[in-house]
Amino acid sequence: MGSFTISHNFTESKELSYKVTPFKSTIEEIRHLGTDFATFMKKEMDQENGELVDAIIQEIINQQRNHNLILDHCEDTLTAMANNYTNYVNDRRTQDATLYYTYNAFDES
Repeated sequence: MGSFTISHNFTESKELSYKVTPFKSTIEEIRHLGTDFATFMKKEMDQENGELVDAIIQEIINQQRNHNLILDHCEDTLTAMANNYTNYVNDRRTQDATLYYTYNAFDES
C-alpha cells in the first residue's frame, strides 16, 4: 500500500501586526499626557522651594519613570501578542491531506 501526502495552503501568509497600531497609538497618547502632566507639575513646583518641594519633584520624576516603564512593557506585550496572533493564524492556513492507495497490476492478457 502506498501513500501520498500534500499540504494545501488555503490562503497566503498574512502579516497581522498592523492590528496592534491603534493600541500603540493610545499608549503613546497616554505617555504624552503623562509627560505633559509631569512637566506642568515641575514648572509649578519650580516657583517654590524647600525640602518638601524637592521631595515632591523627585517623586514626580520617579513616578514618570515608572509610568514610562509600564507603558514600555505594555507596548512590548502588545507586540508579542500580535506576533503570536499572526503565527496562530498562519499556522491554521495549511491543511495536510494524505491519499492512501493500493497498486493493482493490470494484466492485458
